[in-house]
Amino acid sequence: MKDEIMRELQCVSFAMDELRLFIDTHPDCAEAKALFNEYAEKRKELKHRYNAEISPLGGYDAEETDCWRWVDNSAWKGGMN
Repeated sequence: MKDEIMRELQCVSFAMDELRLFIDTHPDCAEAKALFNEYAEKRKELKHRYNAEISPLGGYDAEETDCWRWVDNSAWKGGMN
């Protein structure tokens, strides 16, 4: 599940980056803006789901708890494999 959510999050983020470049050169394209907003909402949902179910994606996403959960899943401890 962790890999699936991360892969989908990366795909949506990539699509948003590409749309952002397109919108820079086509600022009047309502279809591109609508699609960007659709992907932005999807990314927000995926990020929230990843943070809640697996681990915060970064320090700014950490919940206010007694435990720093991202330490257990960090890349330097082999948690991002």
